[in-house]
Amino acid sequence: MRFLFFFIFLFLVSSCNYQTKENSSEHDMMSHNSQKNSFGTGNFSIETDFIDERNESSIVNLSNNDTYDLTIGAIGTKIGWLPITMLAYNQSIPWPALRVPVGSKIIFHVKNLIKNLPETLHPHGVRTDWKWDGVLKIHGWAHEPILYGETDTYEITFPDTGIYWYHPHIARDDIAQEYGLYGTILVYNPNEKVQYTTETIITLDDIALSQNGILPFWVDSIDHTIMGRYGDTFLINGKENPTFSFTPKNIHRIYLVNPSNARPYNVFFSWAQMKMIGSDGWEYGKEYMTTWVIVWPGERATVDVYYESTGSYEFFTNNEKKDISLAKIEIKDSLIQSPSALTRFSQIESNKKMFDTMQSWTVLSDIVDKYSSQKPDKILSIHMEMMGMNMGNMEETHTWAIEWEDTMKQMNQMHTDKQVLWKLTDEISGKSNMDIDWKFKKNSYVVLQVKNPLNSSHPMQHPFHIHGQRFLVLTSNQTKNENPVWKDTVLISAGWEVNLLIDMSNPGTWPAHCHTLEHMLSGMMFHFTVE
Repeated sequence: MRFLFFFIFLFLVSSCNYQTKENSSEHDMMSHNSQKNSFGTGNFSIETDFIDERNESSIVNLSNNDTYDLTIGAIGTKIGWLPITMLAYNQSIPWPALRVPVGSKIIFHVKNLIKNLPETLHPHGVRTDWKWDGVLKIHGWAHEPILYGETDTYEITFPDTGIYWYHPHIARDDIAQEYGLYGTILVYNPNEKVQYTTETIITLDDIALSQNGILPFWVDSIDHTIMGRYGDTFLINGKENPTFSFTPKNIHRIYLVNPSNARPYNVFFSWAQMKMIGSDGWEYGKEYMTTWVIVWPGERATVDVYYESTGSYEFFTNNEKKDISLAKIEIKDSLIQSPSALTRFSQIESNKKMFDTMQSWTVLSDIVDKYSSQKPDKILSIHMEMMGMNMGNMEETHTWAIEWEDTMKQMNQMHTDKQVLWKLTDEISGKSNMDIDWKFKKNSYVVLQVKNPLNSSHPMQHPFHIHGQRFLVLTSNQTKNENPVWKDTVLISAGWEVNLLIDMSNPGTWPAHCHTLEHMLSGMMFHFTVE
């Protein structure tokens, strides 16, 4: 009990101090088109020679061996009535959206125009050569950061169809992504005959705002380290409450991408029929009808949507307390209507794509059957430690597996990586985080068990992301997965235990980490080598 009272006292004092700093910094902020967007002493500020006006989003079609220029810069935009400065590739948020044929190689020239934020380019989920994964060399991997005024070249190959995205992988991912620095990549098979009429990419993001702009970041520490930075304003394709237009009696393929720092989404289209097609870059063994889709930070989902009638509808997320409108949906008549679309939509297909021998549902099911009862090769457990304090479990009444909202805003905001350490611990060796250095043989299969016990200081969900490889979820809480799909990001809910089968087919040294960015930056990352 005395620990509880001590913690409450510390929280109240620290919270007051933080709020004083924040209010002071807000009065010092300049307008969005200033030479320097200052948040005050001790807080991060964008430093650049100029700020461009925001461009409208664009879709860029690329071919094998094409060269494409990406410039990282600051842009002036508005969220509602509030003028703010954000970061963008080629002056647009959240694009450019790239369309790339499967099997191609694209050469990217990436230029950085931000003076005080070194950058890299990470193709999230893409099984490319490890030299082009865009993780900083300081962490033991291949890439030097791109400093102000410099240009670096990435030669990225795209071996798998599906939806992917790109973003920096630097010491301050939390800043870069919150400020809007991300884009999407749709890898398609030009020889595939599609059954849908349109393709639409929807990015699901949120942003935390103060009265004068984005809620400040500290320069010398990571904030919001207990739960991660949940925003109070939703940005769908970089805009508040945009409108999407579709036609009735057609199949519309929707790619959902979640680049949020911490927030999970539970989304649905009002009055629509929806069919689940894929997760991350790959397709499920069997499609299935659904009414909602959950998308974790770093994760993607592919769905088909069908509207029978014209009208005005909405795109929602649900946080288990209420439905929150994210966008408007307008269904308008068109000459493009297919009388057989509903029949095709209603058919449940097995995955018959054979881009490689591991893609068919029957083979995936056999693999799950073979490995689901196997003893894990490696075991990781997740814990949070409050450094310098023994506070026990902050959530003694914690009964839910997923926290859809920040339930402890002030406490979360005031705690940094100076007080909070998130740990991935190898239960076999006892090593944690970057002390873990596993080695595996190329083309081996590794069963990894990840445990998220409730006896941590703050048990909550963690989207676990593995670079460079793909994996199948074998079991969740000892229940076998009956509908396998290749993935690169999986949620480990509070109190859950998940067994993964990792296809170690891509040689190199790779990171694995929680994709709640504040957790990753406060310790929750390790590396492994495939040789």
